[in-house]
Amino acid sequence: MTTSISQRTDISPDAAAASGEFSAARIGAEAEAQAAYSFVRVTLQQSPSGVRIVRSGPKPKPAPPKGPTPEEQQAAARAVEEQNERLTQQLNYLQELLNSVGGAVEDLQQQHRASLTEMQQAAVELSVVAASWIVGAAIDADMFAVDDLVAQMVAQLHREQPIRIFLNPDDVTLLEHLRNSSDVPQFAAAEVEFVPEPALARGICRAESSRTTLMTDMDDRLAEIRRIWMENLNDTQAERRTDDPSGRRFRRFPDRRHTA
Repeated sequence: MTTSISQRTDISPDAAAASGEFSAARIGAEAEAQAAYSFVRVTLQQSPSGVRIVRSGPKPKPAPPKGPTPEEQQAAARAVEEQNERLTQQLNYLQELLNSVGGAVEDLQQQHRASLTEMQQAAVELSVVAASWIVGAAIDADMFAVDDLVAQMVAQLHREQPIRIFLNPDDVTLLEHLRNSSDVPQFAAAEVEFVPEPALARGICRAESSRTTLMTDMDDRLAEIRRIWMENLNDTQAERRTDDPSGRRFRRFPDRRHTA
């Protein structure tokens, strides 16, 4: 006997028919979830004497993921340690590279400073040689300031008058010409005697008092100028070293414009 039942009902766990079982019954059920009820279709091969409907339980929740095993944790720790070692080696290599580059830069700067010093000293020497040649040409042409040279000697011995000034005869003639052409007479207040001395080269002046003898010439004055230039050059180099104590900075070189 085949009985087909199509039924829409709300089913609760307590809803059941009389207790009983169908050993030969074949029951097929399909259920579709709706908002507040379910559809159940049951096909029986014979008349039921009792039906019990049991609601299925909730689906089991998936198990939470398992954490890493101790072996996996050890492997991860070793990987991190190896990475740190590689980073440390790279940092050490970079530090050594920077130190070597800094040392090379310092050597180059020292060579540059030494080369600059040599060039500046050579410039001073060339300037002195050029000035000496110009002074010699001026002396030969009666165009040098012999009166200034004599005035310096008199100024140093003004407390020890009378003073005798010894000059080359040509320089005595030039001195008289310069004094006569000047609006302000020189040595007017000094007791000075000018004595021609052929043994003296032109440009040389010797002054004598009762206690002191002085001698100077244009070469002495040029030597004094050279000394002053060299002192200024050394001071400039010391200031440059003070301005850059580390010796490790790259610098464009503005100093050449100020010191040369």
